[in-house]
Amino acid sequence: MSELCARYISGSACESCPLNSVAKDFGQDSCELCPPGRSTNGFQRSLECEACLVGYQQPSFGLNCTMCPAGFFRPVPGADVCQNCDPGTFGNSSGLTTCALCEVGKYRDSLSLSSTTCFDCAIGTFTPGLGREQCEVCPSGRFSQSLGATSCTPCAIGSAGSNGTCASCSLGKFSNVEGLDSCKPCDPGKFNSKWNQTTCFSCQPGTHTADLGSSVCSNCSAGRLFLELAPSRVISVSLEDSPLVLGTRAVSPGPSALMQVVQE
Repeated sequence: MSELCARYISGSACESCPLNSVAKDFGQDSCELCPPGRSTNGFQRSLECEACLVGYQQPSFGLNCTMCPAGFFRPVPGADVCQNCDPGTFGNSSGLTTCALCEVGKYRDSLSLSSTTCFDCAIGTFTPGLGREQCEVCPSGRFSQSLGATSCTPCAIGSAGSNGTCASCSLGKFSNVEGLDSCKPCDPGKFNSKWNQTTCFSCQPGTHTADLGSSVCSNCSAGRLFLELAPSRVISVSLEDSPLVLGTRAVSPGPSALMQVVQE
């Protein structure tokens, strides 16, 4: 041959290198496969391999560059493999150069099996912003009752809660404001015999409660009387200790105290 081949020699003729291989010098008798991250981008007769475009990958020798699959991305050229979308992001199409942030009310952590979508926050949790890896448990006194919550709601009066849920106040307890983490017990001298109450009720004359959180009032025992002391305090005392006569009332020991005699 009078001239060296500009490609490679096959027998007595010069031929173009196959796709994704090149002959960099004149007169070569073989072609070199393009390394990972590079290809001839669909052309023959190439003198050198070119870097894969952004959003593409080429993981081995002599292969075409292919788009990153959904859930993966590549922001720079010449990638041998694409990157999985970071936690808090997702990719729902191929050939991505960047992944999208998870919407509010959704999350994606590093343990998620799929990186093509984000997942709704569970009931009792929420995310207030974009790109969250985890959902937050609602603060004490607040709850969420639907999937994908973006905020939490205060527990209603008559209820209280923690860990993202609210529950009705039980017997002997109440809540009179929103957003409580626990219900309040009824004071001595008061009771509550129903669930989900916003207040407690005073014991009737001749009955009393000595403890916090009572659901019923007890009758005063024989020979004892009912003494109501402001604020919201009720006791029973022996008639022997009282100067009162049966059937009378007195303001003692303070201006808002009330004595009532109980006969049994």
